[in-house]
Amino acid sequence: PLCVRGRGRAPGQRVTGREADHRVRMDYFGAQGPGSLLGSGGGRLPGAPQANPGQVVVNSRPPGADEVYHLVQDLRISEHRENALLELSKRRESLTDLAPILWHSFGTIVALIQEIVCIYPQLSPPPTLTAPASNRVCNSLALLQCVASHPETRPLFLK
Repeated sequence: PLCVRGRGRAPGQRVTGREADHRVRMDYFGAQGPGSLLGSGGGRLPGAPQANPGQVVVNSRPPGADEVYHLVQDLRISEHRENALLELSKRRESLTDLAPILWHSFGTIVALIQEIVCIYPQLSPPPTLTAPASNRVCNSLALLQCVASHPETRPLFLK
């Protein structure tokens, strides 16, 4: 069934630390890593600092970016989805790259659509839609609207 909750992980189980960061990046960029989206860019993101041999480059992502990636990852975990929807929806106007992150992250769009589809039975007579379910679906719709209105993801979304 489409509305199964808690698939893939035991309740409360969460990937943390280096493994979570690696999974989020691989989900966003695909199995080949950042270079797979760039074609012949040498495996480097545009504007990313170059390292000389033996030099360590500090991660140049803006503060809070890790939190955004973790929230996007939490959309796929049903126990964490409600909070992730709320937080991402609150920040959608201030995060210019949120739409591409949502679109290119594995399973994220499916999770958003799942939230919408799951409330349909609660709308039929007698209506049983609860306030939390209503908030989840509204936040899901807001994030899908973010994807649909972003210049990079709009054509992909409409296909």
